[in-house]
Amino acid sequence: MPGESRSTINMVANALDVLLTLYKEGPELGVTELGNRLGLPKSTVHRLLSTLQAKGFVQKTPDNGKYALGLALFELGMFVGDRLDVKKVSKPWAEKLVQKYNEVVHLAVLDNRRVILVDKTMPETQKPMMLLFHMCLSSPPHATALGKTLLAYSPPAAVDEYIEKEGLEKLTPQTISDPVELKKELQAIREQGYAVCMEGFEVGMSCVGGPIRNYAGEVIAALSISAPTVRITSRFPDLIRDIKDATSEISKQLGYKGSDSGPARRVASSG
Repeated sequence: MPGESRSTINMVANALDVLLTLYKEGPELGVTELGNRLGLPKSTVHRLLSTLQAKGFVQKTPDNGKYALGLALFELGMFVGDRLDVKKVSKPWAEKLVQKYNEVVHLAVLDNRRVILVDKTMPETQKPMMLLFHMCLSSPPHATALGKTLLAYSPPAAVDEYIEKEGLEKLTPQTISDPVELKKELQAIREQGYAVCMEGFEVGMSCVGGPIRNYAGEVIAALSISAPTVRITSRFPDLIRDIKDATSEISKQLGYKGSDSGPARRVASSG
């Protein structure tokens, strides 16, 4: 029946809105909070949450009765991540960088105006001030080398939308929070082919990142080395050279045949 089809579509859309709201505004929200944000009756939200919980897409927190995203989403994300060619192609180069510098290497993409980590390569042995949790699974792009790299090759309208809707939160004293200053840095990144973030996300931690292009020259991901600032500054020229070399080779393996010195095509925004 046409009416039943519309009803089913509406329920699916509402369920997806619940998941997206928990992702963007969580990590935990109650039935009433979700209802107010989505403009849905509590009874409808409760039914949606019960179904999503049964499938593992949300989980209920025992101590406060609120809901958070469930492990089923993580499993799906890992499945998608494992299928990304860029992840497979980048891994050997990430391992080479880790072996050489004994620091953490991140691979990330830009989705829904957030930097999403798709892979992290860690040193086998740890040392004093080893970076363990410098970045979360997602982070604001203006505060990291990965994010600034991805923003630099995004359409100008997408950058403006990010600034307008997300703002430039000052996470540390070094975080860029001025739109004009950010746009100047993004221009510099496009010209030099790499990004640097000195303690913009976390005090004492810095990173160097570079763009990864697909066969069409679009920047689809970014690779970075993250470490305590003292270890970044002491090897700055070498880190920049090796990040640029690694991202260049990864891009070539993905089919990019353009000049590394030329401007890449801007990647389309995904959110």
